[in-house]
Amino acid sequence: MESYSFDGYAHKLNENELREDIARRHEQLKRFRDDIKITKSTGYAHIKFTAIPLTDEARQLSARDILIIADNGNLCFGGKCQRVKNCFIGRYNIDQPAQGRA
Repeated sequence: MESYSFDGYAHKLNENELREDIARRHEQLKRFRDDIKITKSTGYAHIKFTAIPLTDEARQLSARDILIIADNGNLCFGGKCQRVKNCFIGRYNIDQPAQGRA
């Protein structure tokens, strides 16, 4: 079982470097948006998600890649994702209650 956890970049000494790295990877991953079915549910200051890759190419993505896609390239406050067979489950943190943000 593949797993990825990221603490976020908010208030880190290398915040800009981490944010830029995620933004670069997100640009590369945008083409997979239609190749992954993502279902989200909200919680207090976090969003949980399930992601099901629909194509062979999307199934090759890592848990890190899926986490970046799920949070639209943000991950400011971190998150985690794991592969379970042919799907991914995870959550990412946000800075406020998640009303309507899923």
